[in-house]
Amino acid sequence: MVNDQIPVLTLVIKSYDSSKEALSTKHKNLLDTLSTLCSFLSIDDFCSFVYSDNFVSLMSSNPDIRFEIGSYLEHESTLEFTKQKGLVELTDKLATGSFIDNSVVCSNSDELSFNLNKWLLNVHNM
Repeated sequence: MVNDQIPVLTLVIKSYDSSKEALSTKHKNLLDTLSTLCSFLSIDDFCSFVYSDNFVSLMSSNPDIRFEIGSYLEHESTLEFTKQKGLVELTDKLATGSFIDNSVVCSNSDELSFNLNKWLLNVHNM
């Protein structure tokens, strides 16, 4: 069965320090996947992924990974995304007015979902 839903968000690795400690096969496979453009059908799907055991484990082993989150419909609208010590930081380099001082730190899935929804509403209404 073909899923004809349009994704909401995209995610790709923007940068990471590959000289860090050796990665497990599981982490290397996840990094390889994230090096290509990944898409998510909903913000809830994205938040579930960010707080999944595999992603949390990867970020614990290599916290210097920076990602770019994009709006699937507004390809030029992006956020920088980092996760360290359980906190997710979103940085709006385009200064859309979604966050105070163009940055927000989220401590759980609900906060992340709220802030991503707010950002998407802003970029789709520009």
